[in-house]
Amino acid sequence: MNFAGTDLTTKGLEVLRISGQTYMPQINSPLQPILNKAIVFTSTLQSRIIKVSVVVKKDSEADLKTALDDLMLILNPQLGEQTLYLDWPNALRYYTAKLTDMSDWDTSGGNFALADLTFTCADPMAYSTTQVDEDTLITSDTQTVTTTPGGSAIIRPVITITFTANDTITIENTDTGESVVFDTDGAAGSIVIDSDGYTVTGDVDGGFTGQLPRLLPGQLNTLTIKNAYGASNGNCNITYRDAYL
Repeated sequence: MNFAGTDLTTKGLEVLRISGQTYMPQINSPLQPILNKAIVFTSTLQSRIIKVSVVVKKDSEADLKTALDDLMLILNPQLGEQTLYLDWPNALRYYTAKLTDMSDWDTSGGNFALADLTFTCADPMAYSTTQVDEDTLITSDTQTVTTTPGGSAIIRPVITITFTANDTITIENTDTGESVVFDTDGAAGSIVIDSDGYTVTGDVDGGFTGQLPRLLPGQLNTLTIKNAYGASNGNCNITYRDAYL
């Protein structure tokens, strides 16, 4: 178990049981009736709750107290959301989790202590520990870029476009129909489209219109990049992490 960048096994902690962690977070589906008209149905994923039963073992009671003091510096709810890696079900994925509850440590054993930890993931997705980083050269005024994400959840990538010259830029994922249009300052430079942060930054003249493109999991996604200036050399870089329900 790794939390907040620290391998807790180095502090003597062992995981005994993990519960409440499913492959699909619960769905919140409220029905909102509108008088004399219709029923509005919305569906959202609830926060993921992960409960972990742990034990800390040391050779002496004094060493145990020292280990628990060290753990409390890491398992501090005031630190907010942190990365949480678990060896089960897949050590190559992590959650963004906050410690929201901890039982009293049972130290009746003398040189070992037991406790139950509860983590809440406001974002219920698990993410790959490996970031995809793909580059494609731009050699025409309408460039095609393809990528095939893994995982089981829609992904919001960060796309960085670099041009030697540019004008109005249009980026569309033809598989989702989502398209974003923005004007540049006309000179060579870079534009960063952050679909997760809902921002377009860099050499942009004003804001943007349309929808920032997402990536569909488990299939080929085709992006088209159109430059109203015409053909100009450049590069398209896409970064993202596979996301899992």
